[in-house]
Amino acid sequence: MESDDDADGHDRRTPGTASDDAETVVAAERLLRSLHEHGVTRLFANLGTDHAPLLEAAARLDAADRTAAYPEIVVCPHEFAAMSAAHGYTAATGEPQAVLVHVDVGTQNLGAAMHNAHRSRVPMVVLAGLAPITDEGFEVEPADRNEGEEEEEIPGKEFGEGYLMWRCTECGEMGELEDGMPDSCPNCGAPEEALTAARED
Repeated sequence: MESDDDADGHDRRTPGTASDDAETVVAAERLLRSLHEHGVTRLFANLGTDHAPLLEAAARLDAADRTAAYPEIVVCPHEFAAMSAAHGYTAATGEPQAVLVHVDVGTQNLGAAMHNAHRSRVPMVVLAGLAPITDEGFEVEPADRNEGEEEEEIPGKEFGEGYLMWRCTECGEMGELEDGMPDSCPNCGAPEEALTAARED
């Protein structure tokens, strides 16, 4: 198992151990720093479960007294509000800002606000992400737990499996990933290449 320690022996998951060494900075921290280095001072965000790495990176930078190294996170109650706020801020200051939202329907909620920004020719960076999954299922393991803390349980399921299904891109058929990805779609016979893993809504 790979160590979470960087080259200096600091645990990158622990607040206060943000690194200046380009080879040991985690991707989320690099993303936040990159936004700031390119003039983004505000990240208008409708936060959710997939954004934990960015929040952890911000906490590490805060604990290391480097709050100036990343954009201020402005929490918004809805994706439309987030993009509209970024639009207004950018229009008022001339400085393009960033928007962070959920995938799937969360990204869809940007539609009207994105149309407004496009028609107004107001630039901004839009980020929508999903916790890593593969055709084999859930790939993210929970961070270290406190002793005695129980992991999330879904009756009759392993951790994470209850949230994942396979979907056929040819016919739309869906099924559970209990036994892994099928060799072909049982509904239309499409090959395994036409099947993708998706989160269950």
